[in-house]
Amino acid sequence: MTKCGKLITSTYENLAGRSNICEVERSSNGSLIIEFSGHTEICWESQLTVKSDDGQIKFLNQNGEIFLEEDVFIVPKVYAQEEESED
Repeated sequence: MTKCGKLITSTYENLAGRSNICEVERSSNGSLIIEFSGHTEICWESQLTVKSDDGQIKFLNQNGEIFLEEDVFIVPKVYAQEEESED
């Protein structure tokens, strides 16, 4: 749980992936216009928990907001389950 009462649901992770290209064009300004196949292959071996510059783990709440480790505290599991059921 965060100090402001938001329930933490996960860690923030960084992954590599590969998306196949169907078509490529060059725009008038020189940048590429890429059309992808619609599927991305995730390289799970590359998964890393994201940390801040000072080494704190980054966490996410159910709305995708990021919180640093110093902003998170542990609550009894019963309390956390009650918070989830209110949403």
